[in-house]
Amino acid sequence: MTAVSNTHYQSTLAVQPIGTVGEVADNTGLEKYANRINGEGSSVGFGRAVMRDGSSAANFKAVAGTTPDIMGVTIVSTAQTAIDSDDRTYADGDQARLLYDGTVWMEAAGTLAAGDIPYIGTSGVDQGKPGPASTGGTYPQTSLTLSGALDDGQGRVQTMTWSGNFVNLNVINMTIGGEAIPAVTFDTDQGTTAGMLKTALEIALAASNQQALVSITDPGTDLVFTITSLDQPWSATAQAITGVVVTLGLGQVTETIADQQAGAAPHSLSITVGATPVSTVWSGSSDDTMHNFAEELAGVAAASGAVVTEVPNGDDLTIVLTGATKAADIIDLAAATVTGGDNARTMSVDNELVPGVAATAVQWTQARALTAATDGNLVKIAVAVTPQP
Repeated sequence: MTAVSNTHYQSTLAVQPIGTVGEVADNTGLEKYANRINGEGSSVGFGRAVMRDGSSAANFKAVAGTTPDIMGVTIVSTAQTAIDSDDRTYADGDQARLLYDGTVWMEAAGTLAAGDIPYIGTSGVDQGKPGPASTGGTYPQTSLTLSGALDDGQGRVQTMTWSGNFVNLNVINMTIGGEAIPAVTFDTDQGTTAGMLKTALEIALAASNQQALVSITDPGTDLVFTITSLDQPWSATAQAITGVVVTLGLGQVTETIADQQAGAAPHSLSITVGATPVSTVWSGSSDDTMHNFAEELAGVAAASGAVVTEVPNGDDLTIVLTGATKAADIIDLAAATVTGGDNARTMSVDNELVPGVAATAVQWTQARALTAATDGNLVKIAVAVTPQP
């Protein structure tokens, strides 16, 4: 019996394509997918990078612009009946399958070598066209600078100079700070009587809840009383001496009252943040006052979330407000004033210390051409989209 062979030999082999556009290149089981709706308004082909559609978190659109918010790459889906008709697209409103972590075959507009970082365009990948660099943006900053340290101002200092000596039987009356002193009657000599008058002044000050230091210079001749206010707030009229009268005796000396220093309140600060006024009074030291001022600024709604930093700069002190969001608008400071104090101080404002710049994100910086585009324009691309859709 003659054996019959069923063996057939193929003399030529067709070149098999390495993949098709939109096909997952390596099925490792670790790929990550998302199902999203085509909201472009027209069809989007397979193997195309797509970006988020701002109108809906569930929608995507074709990549456009220089900083697309990329969601992934449309991949071939056997669920699409369009495949049977070789349409190779997702129609408007279709649910598409997107690959956002894995490898996929895409079209290259030019020659790509393995390892190139391609630019994802509207129709594929281009060699030598990297997208703009991603930046973290810049938080807006504004600042105010205080010229020199703050101080606690000056108490009012008054002098009361008598033209001669008190004599026997003299009776002395006056009012200080609105309170009449206990009448002082001459006793023994000039020094003793001066001491009694000092005590009477202190009693009257205490009775009106005012604090002052009373001192005497050169007792015995040309008596000079010095009254130094310690009250807060410091006032140009505190401890005012009025109604001085000397009666009885064989003669009455006269007095001359003078302000050596009219008095100045401690430094206080005020500023407007947005439309909100903020003020701070003296807090015992320059550093404490500025620290409290910084805390007041941070608590204003117009500076909500801002980081407030105190920056010493020699004798000056700068408070920097750093915005909570990366945006072009900035926390506006205006009408900065410093009042009171023994030394003149000013606050300057810089509302453009660092202008805000919104962040830009080119999410395709992790894309890599894993194979050279030798089979037509086909290239294997590693996809790694962050943040994930």
